[in-house]
Amino acid sequence: MRLVALDVQGREVLVVGGGKVAARKARPLLEDGAVIRVVAPALGEEVLAWLNGGNLSLEQRAVEQADLDGVWLVIAATDDPAVNSQVAAWAQQRLTPWQTVN
Repeated sequence: MRLVALDVQGREVLVVGGGKVAARKARPLLEDGAVIRVVAPALGEEVLAWLNGGNLSLEQRAVEQADLDGVWLVIAATDDPAVNSQVAAWAQQRLTPWQTVN
């Protein structure tokens, strides 16, 4: 069940994190036509399997503030609460919608 319906078709979404939680959060967005960019130091098998999908790019590295430039939505889904909090703070500064998932 989705609490909020967002039209993500063609919109750029940044997913910070490459594990199972990030995959679970990003999959519906990808299916709904979002342009997903995943940034994470390590990428899990489920995220790597998406490479055959269309609107997806993967960057295997630590997130930087500039990664939020031009994105419409940010999902912070790492296993590091400090990283998630930092990403959320960057999103708030830019007035970019975000969700933090631990």
